[in-house]
Amino acid sequence: MVVSWRSVWTGLAIVIAVVTGPHAPVRAAPDRLPGLPRLMFWAWERPEDLRGLDPERAGVAFLAATYRLSGGTIEAAYRHQPLRVDATTPLMAVVRIDTDARNRPALDADRAHQLAARIASIRTLRGVRAVQIDFDATRSERPFYRELLGDTRQALGTFPLSITALASWCMDDDWIEDLPIDEAVPMLFRMGPVNAEYLVAGASDRLRARACAGAVGISTDEPTPALRGDRRTYVFHPKSWTTEAIARATTEVTRWH
Repeated sequence: MVVSWRSVWTGLAIVIAVVTGPHAPVRAAPDRLPGLPRLMFWAWERPEDLRGLDPERAGVAFLAATYRLSGGTIEAAYRHQPLRVDATTPLMAVVRIDTDARNRPALDADRAHQLAARIASIRTLRGVRAVQIDFDATRSERPFYRELLGDTRQALGTFPLSITALASWCMDDDWIEDLPIDEAVPMLFRMGPVNAEYLVAGASDRLRARACAGAVGISTDEPTPALRGDRRTYVFHPKSWTTEAIARATTEVTRWH
């Protein structure tokens, strides 16, 4: 039986269809998100049906909201596409942050505090066990991002906080090391020729930051990086997930692990 569920908060209307029934280079850092499986499927802003996952082995990190910082405003776009999962599926709510290049925002303490409060409220969504922030912060935006993460951590308390990370953040750039997060996910896809560095033996040694040691982000339409298989693996699919795509990704990641 399929049960439609709606939760509305701060203007967000997000629909999750729940199914009940029987289908219900450094040493790796300790897992600070023990409530999440080692395989996570990213579900972006498109209709997604990810029912039938084994909750002990796989979960879903779904885009819940996008915040665009423009001038003196925070523009919010909340998920409106349906996400279908089983009631037992572990969920992570993902927040995307963009900045307006034409109308540069004032990245100050007040803005960080306001945005952190919005991000922290996402944890109240049913079934969510962690929050992930996706923000490709430029060098000049890093002080703001650091403050935002500090405010978000304070608002979340011990609730798990993950971020996505550019590969460069995990290499020779150590700015990420002391951020108040539980996990950083280096995204090793859509990098063009740079991807080749991660397809050969010893690729793990390139990701030197300890914060990046426990996870990795890959895509179904690009080769799997030559990293250790003990990382939590987030898998992106450029289209809506299908039963076949889920099976292929599960087989690949299971073999890798």
